[in-house]
Amino acid sequence: RTGEVLADICASTGAVVEISGEGETPSTLSDKICTVQGSLEQKEAACRRVVDKLRHLQEVADQEPGVFVIIVPSCAAPIVVGQ
Repeated sequence: RTGEVLADICASTGAVVEISGEGETPSTLSDKICTVQGSLEQKEAACRRVVDKLRHLQEVADQEPGVFVIIVPSCAAPIVVGQ
């Protein structure tokens, strides 16, 4: 069923997780944008579940390095980097 995994992540974590649809991202971006909303604990749990799904999809074990891209708003980049 379409959206079943996303619905499960939302239900189990209490977070609101949305994936951008067609026309909701710049035409130069072929990837989708995943937005996670909720309390700190809800967002952390939902992000963990999303990363777990990506690791499973890529057949990467927990102890193996994996490559995942997280895009942060430009105004938040200095905070993430530590400037």
